[in-house]
This record gives sequence, C-alpha cells and structure tokens, in this order.
Amino acid sequence: MQRIVIRYLSGSRANQADAFPADSAEGVIAGRDPLAPIRFDAEQDDLVSRQHLKIARDTENPNMYRLVDMQSRNGTFVNRRRVYGSTFLNHNDRVQLGPAGPEFRFELDPPPVTVSPSNGSSPSFATGATNPTPTREAFAPYTRESAEAGSPRPVGRATVERMLDDTFGLLKQESSKSVIIGLLCIASILIVGLSTWMYLRKSEHDAVTAQRRSEQAIEGMKTSLEKTREEAQATHEAEARKAQEAEELHQKTLQRLVNEITRMRREQAQQVERQKQSLPQPGNAPVTPVSSAPSYVQLVERVDNLFTENKYSEAAVIANQLMAMDPARYEGYYLGGVSALQQKQKARAKELLTQAIARAPLDRQAPLQQLLNEAHGPKER
Repeated sequence: MQRIVIRYLSGSRANQADAFPADSAEGVIAGRDPLAPIRFDAEQDDLVSRQHLKIARDTENPNMYRLVDMQSRNGTFVNRRRVYGSTFLNHNDRVQLGPAGPEFRFELDPPPVTVSPSNGSSPSFATGATNPTPTREAFAPYTRESAEAGSPRPVGRATVERMLDDTFGLLKQESSKSVIIGLLCIASILIVGLSTWMYLRKSEHDAVTAQRRSEQAIEGMKTSLEKTREEAQATHEAEARKAQEAEELHQKTLQRLVNEITRMRREQAQQVERQKQSLPQPGNAPVTPVSSAPSYVQLVERVDNLFTENKYSEAAVIANQLMAMDPARYEGYYLGGVSALQQKQKARAKELLTQAIARAPLDRQAPLQQLLNEAHGPKER
C-alpha cells in the first residue's frame, strides 16, 4: 500500500519524517493545530498558520495528489513558487510554509516509476509503467491537413513549441500570415509582462502588509511593556504606603504602651506610698522580712524593657505571670494582648484585650477598646 512521506528539511522538526496512508479520504492537514497530523511548533514555527494546508488525492485522478492552501496567513510555496488555491504535487516536490518558514519534501513510498515535471499543467504519475516520458519528437506534427481533418489539438509546452515550428514553416509558404505571427508574439510579450508586473506588485503588497503587521506587533509590545512598568510602579508605591502605615501604627501602639506603663508606674508608686504611710512606726511592731520575689510593679517594668528591645515573646511569658499573680487586675491581660498583637497573634490578642477591658476601670476602657479595634482590623470592624 502506498504511503505519503513528509520529510522535514528545516524548522523545528528538521531531519525528521512522518508517514501517512495515501488512501485517506479527508487528506492530511499541516499546521500548528495540536490535532494536525503534520504538526509544527507553535512558538518556533510562527509563520505557520493553525491549519495551513491540506494534501489529498485528486478526486478526478486517484493517482494524483493535490496541495490545497487553506487561506494561510503567510502563503504556501511549492518549489519556490507561491500557490494560490491549489496545485498538484509530484514526488520529491519541496513545500514551504510562509516565506523563510519551515520546509518539507513530499515523497511517495514506494515512489512512482515515472514522474512528469511540474510545468504549470496537470502532472501525471505513471505508476507501474515502463515507457519513457514522451518527447516532442514522439508526437505527430500538427499541420494544416491534421487541422482540416479535425484532429484534436494537443496541449502543453511541447504542443506550443510544435505549433510555433509549424507556424514558422507555414510562413515560408504563406508570407501573408507574417503580420498575424507578429501580433501573436507582441500579445505573448504583453501577457508575460503583465503577469510579471502583477506578480511583482502582489509580492510588494504582501511585503508591505507583513511589515505593517510587524510594526503593529512591536507597537503593541511597547504598549504592553509600558503598562506593565506602570503597574509594577503602582504596586511598589502601594506596598511602600502599606509599610509606612504599618510602621506608624506600630509607633502609635508603642507610644500608647509607654504612656500606659508610665501611668501604671505612677499608680503603683502612689499605692506603695500609701502602704508605707499605713505601716506602723519602727519599734512598735516586729519587722516583716522582705520577700526576694519580684513584685507586680517590677514585672510590669520588666515587660516595659522587653517591649523596648522588641522581645515580645519573652514579654508574653511575664504577662502570663502577672495574670497568674493577680487575675483581678487588668494590667497583665493588657500587656499580654499587646505582646500577642505585635506577634501577629490576632485571636490571642482579641481574647486578652477583651478580658483587660472587663477588668479595667472606666477611665481606661476607652483606649483599650481602641487597641482592640486595631486588633480586629479594618475588615472586621
């Protein structure tokens, strides 16, 4: 059974080959589509369209194969000639997808015995035949007698050459037809010149279009990069503002803490002074030995020093000691809540500050409530 062999010559799949059954009714599609049988890389082969071309048997001649350009963006070239619509493929024809795009060679396995060259007319495969390709001498000359007898006029390059030979032969006998031959030559020259001009104009138009698309793509990339830079700058400024706000909040919290500890020290000093005044005078009562354990005030001062050194985990331990030493006082819960807040332990901070508010005097509940609101954050208020 005959197979179609696609041998990649350049592009992302250079030096590779694929083989497909030649009797496929739908044909073989080439492109960047992941489901395409002849698949190209989507990033490296960027000149290839998603569904660029299709190769299938000719419906009128099963021994022939036809290449159909599927309205690709950059065009299809067979043997360096651009294809408009469809064309026949011969064994060993070179197919290129877009100018400077990937290229592959179309092969048949097993190859045909005789392959007629691509000359703009319908090629033919003589599979299994042993006769050589007919030359111009193998055809009977086309003369006036054969035309009068109603013989069909052959087509192709060999036919045109033979017609010209016959025409020049008739000119020797009929000089009156020289004007017609001259007009035919001039018409041929005009047709060839017009075709060449149209092809060059279309090629120039395609080049200008491709350049315009490239410029638009570059402009789009510049716009995208500028937008990305502006977004990055805006993100950086937002992060800087957040960091500044967090630092200001931290400084405010520390200042409130310093003020609260100062007030606590003052109250403790007043309380100690009142206790001293209520004690009996020396000589009237036995002296009570002083305990070496730190007092409540000393522990509060130790927490203050730890806050200054940003040692919030150690401060939380001493705050727990204060809560255990005197559960009815609010200072231990307050200091523990501040320590938990500085360590990002919001749940613990909320719990301790709530208990501190419940035990604090009325004149101290407002600042504690403000600190609790900060622990909740903007979303939870």
